[in-house]
Amino acid sequence: MKTLVQWSVSFLLVATALAQQQTYDAGFEPKPPSPFPPEFVDYQILPNTFSRDHRYAFLYPKRSRLYELSESRLYVAALEPFHVVSEIPIGNRSLAWNAHGYYVAKWRKDGSVAIFIVGAKWGPDTVWVIKLQHGIVAKRIDLTAVVRQEVLPDYKRSHSQPYNDYYDFIFDSEDRQTVLDSEPVAERGWHFDEAGHIMIDCTCTTDPKPFDPQRWMVRFQGVWDIARERFIETSITRIPPEPNQSLEPTAGRRDAQI
Repeated sequence: MKTLVQWSVSFLLVATALAQQQTYDAGFEPKPPSPFPPEFVDYQILPNTFSRDHRYAFLYPKRSRLYELSESRLYVAALEPFHVVSEIPIGNRSLAWNAHGYYVAKWRKDGSVAIFIVGAKWGPDTVWVIKLQHGIVAKRIDLTAVVRQEVLPDYKRSHSQPYNDYYDFIFDSEDRQTVLDSEPVAERGWHFDEAGHIMIDCTCTTDPKPFDPQRWMVRFQGVWDIARERFIETSITRIPPEPNQSLEPTAGRRDAQI
């Protein structure tokens, strides 16, 4: 007879295995409440993107069809009756893990606002806040763009070399990303508080590797007021490079304990 601990361990292993299978990259397709129209036959609901009342979700090409389509678009859609509410721009980004992409969707409790993170290799590429009203998108704001404007003066004062020819600096998730079987399933640092504000805690850097003595890195913390569409609190902290571990041992990244 199994003990309570053995049953608990068995349940955890089964639950973990199930969670690993129910991901976009594993080919999992959540069942919609009603069939999609023919023009969306190659699309599916992205796992873990339903609003809390299951009225809305995000759509993206099926994993099996992703690289066979001429273009891949992301939509937020009402599910019953089905209609596309809005396309969400993702540029040339792929949300597939093998293309260094990922995504995270978070909804406010009342389903009126969503956060959608379009992930890249090191961290968020774009973070959209999407306000819904009467079944349409009332406002769509790129939070990464407004954060960039907040930290840009500090970057310019640093006189650091840009990340590459396209970006002055990027967003680095560091330890704020939760990973399940190589699949990012959640990301701290862009979430709703109990009052409905968006709490932001992110890192911007010209080099995600911590040992480059010339790299620029800051931690940005802010509170975004959704109704007023502005920050009501901000904080920017410069993070110095770490000593090279090959020469000097270190206990870890400076902000890992924050």
